[in-house]
Order: sequence, then C-alpha cells, then structure tokens
Amino acid sequence: MQKKRFIKNGMILVITSLLIRSMGLLFRSFLSEQLGAEGMGLYQLALSVYMVFVLVSSSGVSMCSTRLFADYSAAGDRGKAIGSVQKCMVFSFVSGVMLSILLYASSDVIAECLLQDSRASLPLKLLSPSLPFLAVSAAVRGYFLARRKTLPTSGEQLLEQLSEICIFILLFSLHRMLPLYLPVTANACLRSGLSAAENALIPSGLQKFGFTTRDAISRYGIISGMTMTALVFPSVLILPFAMLIVPEIAEIRVSSSPKTIRRISEVMITRTLQFALPVTVWMMFFGIPLCKLLFKNEEAGIYLMLLSPVVPFMYLDSVVDGILKGLNEQTSYFVFNTIDSILRVILTALLLPLFGIAGVIAVIIISELLNTLMSLARLIRLTKLRLSLTEAVLLPLMTALIPCLTLQICPCLPHQGADVLCKLTLCSVFCVLIHFGLKKTKPSFAAL
Repeated sequence: MQKKRFIKNGMILVITSLLIRSMGLLFRSFLSEQLGAEGMGLYQLALSVYMVFVLVSSSGVSMCSTRLFADYSAAGDRGKAIGSVQKCMVFSFVSGVMLSILLYASSDVIAECLLQDSRASLPLKLLSPSLPFLAVSAAVRGYFLARRKTLPTSGEQLLEQLSEICIFILLFSLHRMLPLYLPVTANACLRSGLSAAENALIPSGLQKFGFTTRDAISRYGIISGMTMTALVFPSVLILPFAMLIVPEIAEIRVSSSPKTIRRISEVMITRTLQFALPVTVWMMFFGIPLCKLLFKNEEAGIYLMLLSPVVPFMYLDSVVDGILKGLNEQTSYFVFNTIDSILRVILTALLLPLFGIAGVIAVIIISELLNTLMSLARLIRLTKLRLSLTEAVLLPLMTALIPCLTLQICPCLPHQGADVLCKLTLCSVFCVLIHFGLKKTKPSFAAL
C-alpha cells in the first residue's frame, strides 16, 4: 500500500466532496427557508423513494467495478480487468433504463399510496430519466477508484458501451460479476426499499402519537432534512478514504499477508475515531446555535445534540464496511444491513405511536449501534485487530472536551452566528495542535 498515493487521492476526494457537501448544505438551508418544515418533509419523502431507485441502479455496480478491476490487475490480467469494467457499464445502463421506466410508470401510485401525497408524483417523473446515466457513471467511478485516478475527465466513458443484448445474455456473460454484484445490489434494493417504508411510517406514527398531519410532516422534515444533514456533513472528510480503501484492501488480500490488512484496519479505525469523537463533542456543545445559524430552527439543534452520540458509530460503520468489501465480505455486509433495515421498520412502527419524537431518536441510535457493532465484530474476527483505547478514544475526547468546557466561561460575541463559528474554529485548532503535538507510540501508515 502506497501511503502518499492513498493520502493524495483521498485528499482530492475530500476537497471535492467538501465543496459538493457545502453547496448541498447551503442549498438545504435555502430550502428550509423557502419551503418551511412541512415542505422539507414532503421533499424528503419524495427523495427517499427516488434514492431507492438510485441505490438499486448504482450501488452494487460501483463496488463491483472497483473490486473486479483491482482483483484482475493484482493477478496481472489487464485484459480481463478492462473487460470487467466494460461489462459492468453495459449491465448498469440496461438496469438503469429498466428502473427509469419503472419509476416513471409507478410514480402516481407511489405518491398516492405510499407517500399519501399526490404532489410527489411530478418530481419523481422528472427525475426518472437520470437513472441510466447515474448507473453508468457509478461503474466508471468504480473503475477510476480502482485505478486510483481521482481526477478523471468528465463523462469520458459514460455512453461508450451501448448494446442490444438481452438481459439473459448479459447475466450469463457476467457470471464472474454476479457474486460481487448481487449481495451489494440486493442489500441496496432491500435496504432502500425498507428505508422508504420507514420514512413513510414516520409521519403516520407521529400522527398516532398525537401530532396533527401538518406537525408530523414538519417534524419529519426537521429531523431528516435539517438535523440529519448537519449530523452527516462532517463525514465528508471520512467517506472518500472509506471508498479508496476498498481497492487497496482487495489488492493486499491477493498479494500480501494478513498482518498488513490488520495494521491498515487498525490505523483506519483509530483515525476515524480520532475525528468522529471531537465532532460528537462539538455537536453536543454547539448543536443548537449551529442549527439556528444554518436552518433558523432551534428544534433541529436539540435533535442534533440528542443524536450526536451516534456520530462515532455512523462514521466508523462506513470505514468498516469499506474494509469488509475489500476482504470479499459482501454477504456479511448484506446480512448486517438487512437485519438493521428490518429492525428499523419494526421499531418505527412500534415506538413512534407510543413515544413520538423520542421514538424516532431511539430508532436511529439503536440502528447505528447495532449495524456498526455487527460489522466491527466481523472485522475483528477476520483480522484479529487490536486498538489502543487511550489513542483511539480517551485522547480525542479529552482534547475536544477541554476547549469546549473552557469556552463556556468566556464571554460571547454579540452576533450569535459569529460566536458559534469562532468557538468551533478555536476548538478545532486546539484539537489539531494537541493531536500533532502528542508523541505517537503506535505505527501509522508510514510503517506499512
């Protein structure tokens, strides 16, 4: 594993993702002002259905393209490596067209029966033609990730391999692809479908608890469109490395010893916790003023504070899943996520009518804990990894808590927005300085 190349490509993806996420966050802030909480709720309901089709059409093929190219390249078979990517592109386009037609034809039924709001039908119809192109771009993205090329020219190979071959012949000729493609795609299909069902159950569950229809949709919009957006935003600094680790682990699995995989896993998990734990502390201390600044909504900040403890598990799950995919553990990934998705639907149906918003928060926390712990337990069994609790947990918590507690006794700036941004900046700088000032006792990537 080449440390410089990995970090360089990761930073390119981080910067790109940070720009995209920042624009998305600003757009969500604009939407929340223009649409209001109820409008955000309706927007999230329609988007949840669209994401079902997006994930089914693109999630499996991206990982499959990465893994097949990395595996064949590690074995020295360049021809099969390129051929596997081409077949992934053809397959993804055909499946994307089929899903596009299905979404367009069923949009009225979905809007009226599942979402119970006919206003969602037109957006779904307008979005349906994008599915084939998203699917093909996912296959191409997987190829560039396997090549460690993070600055490919835009759309260079998107529509190169159009074909009139029927789906049966495509499946037959792609038999090498199916063991990788099917578990991830089946998981995306099932999980996103269950997620849509869960999202549809949330407003109705809140209504059974006692909220009016308007209030139920509004609170759903606050949690899903505002709080969750702020909760996952910092992960933009983690997710690119979680994607890049898949081909790295796949190649090491073929050509190196298990000890190398264990050391890389230990470093990735440690670095993830060193980032996620301070983020958790900052959200606890500054969640309310931050959401008031971004969304003009104090309630979103309260929910952000309550959900902040799931941040380490949420971010860690992405990294662990990436390592498991590189270790050819797609089936475990499918099983864990399926269990998690089914449990979320069951808990949503049971808890929301009894506990309202507290039930929504409980479902998110239980789900994130269960999914991460199952994946982490599987990784520990496979790699026998060992972590230093001092380095991975105690030090990050202390370096985050000390400045946050200190700033509580300092006078506030007159403008609340400037005050929270200033305090977050000071806390971040303190954490970085302490982190780099401490002497590390464990080897990092430089020793790999």
